[in-house]
Amino acid sequence: METPGMAAACVEGVTVWRRQGKKWQSKVLKKHQGTVEAIAFHPSEPLLVSAAKDGRLCLWKKAASLQQTLRGVKEGFSAIAWHPQGRY
Repeated sequence: METPGMAAACVEGVTVWRRQGKKWQSKVLKKHQGTVEAIAFHPSEPLLVSAAKDGRLCLWKKAASLQQTLRGVKEGFSAIAWHPQGRY
């Protein structure tokens, strides 16, 4: 698959669409155990982060494979954003 073109939070996962030729193909990335509240692409690297009510941040390499899971707060997250230069 090529690099992702679009992504959307969907219940307990993230749906990623990639264009292959003239068609769009979708894949659901699942790791959360609570509703995904926010997603954000890194500004300069092939990383996607998802934040959910389960208190986890998931880092997805090339929006395809789980690279790392970070545990946050038990109350969960409602938003996520990268620093404009991608440092934080």
